[in-house]
Amino acid sequence: MSEQAAIETNPQGTSGGESEDALDSLLDEFKQKTEPQKPAVSTEDFSEVVQYVKQQQVESVKKETEEGISSAVASIKEGLDVSVPDRAIRGMLFDLAESNEEFVNAFNNRNNNPQAWNKVLKAFQKEVADEFQIDPGATNDREALKQAVHSSKSETQPTEEQPDYSKMSDADFQKALNDLGL
Repeated sequence: MSEQAAIETNPQGTSGGESEDALDSLLDEFKQKTEPQKPAVSTEDFSEVVQYVKQQQVESVKKETEEGISSAVASIKEGLDVSVPDRAIRGMLFDLAESNEEFVNAFNNRNNNPQAWNKVLKAFQKEVADEFQIDPGATNDREALKQAVHSSKSETQPTEEQPDYSKMSDADFQKALNDLGL
């Protein structure tokens, strides 16, 4: 700052060094007043919020996973020739997920790469079909047995007429008791 400028800004005629010190102190006060004051908040105050957010994330992942599994079960059942309970398919899915990391990766990326996920589902569907394959011989045997039992029930069996014990003589009644083993 030139002396002329210092005199103009400082009409009392003090030296420029003193005015610079005064200006610096004013600027320092201004800085202190305008600097955002950091609130005295600890991370403990946010622990409940953090816990809530984590809980919401876990619930969201659970819901998304359950929807994905239900969709996979429905897709697998559509292409099967045999009736397989949902519970059995879910159990097989969980078993495969436990033992095959590639399956888990395909499941996790099902939204990013649906073609790959559909290929995995088709292969798994074949496994389920093979596991629950119906033996035609056993089915035919069961149907034949069913027909035999049904036809034997429908035939009328000749029934023996029951004697009227009240009209029997004592000798006939004793004979009937002996015939019955009494």
